[in-house]
Amino acid sequence: MKSASINIFIVDDDKILSSVLRGEIRRNFPEKDIRFSTFESGELCEPHIGSQPDIAIIDYHMNSRVRSAMNGIEVIDLFRKKSPDTSTILFTSDSNLGLAVEALTHGATDYVQKNDFMLRRLNVSLYQCFQLRDLKRRNHELKKLLLYASTALAMLAVAIYYFSSSPLFNPAH
Repeated sequence: MKSASINIFIVDDDKILSSVLRGEIRRNFPEKDIRFSTFESGELCEPHIGSQPDIAIIDYHMNSRVRSAMNGIEVIDLFRKKSPDTSTILFTSDSNLGLAVEALTHGATDYVQKNDFMLRRLNVSLYQCFQLRDLKRRNHELKKLLLYASTALAMLAVAIYYFSSSPLFNPAH
């Protein structure tokens, strides 16, 4: 049984890699109803962030066509501002530990380096994002249930108080 649709943004200026990622993710998570949106730059992605995607896979260097294009950290900052519940994964060829720390400091959920193991590592990261998404949804549902239960208890307390002070139910008054 498929769960609710999962929206994934891929923000990378390499169209071929974006296509490979879509295929790999679909192949490794066939039970998930995944919808993809791909963008070649943060500037092209920005107007769509308000749709609150579940996950964004963001390249760090997106200046192959437009030299002044935003970098991945700037795109992560946009997501933090406009869609704070979106899990963001910085996906880059840089093996710079400082960049990984910077990405996580800016709110990235994970950092995946483009190398021979990138697809395996990305699948692990996505699995964790799916688990986090499910936990957040369950938490939201439990909060709603708790609110309903506390409201019902408050109404019951008011009813008990009202009826206990009513002469119909308390002949001593």
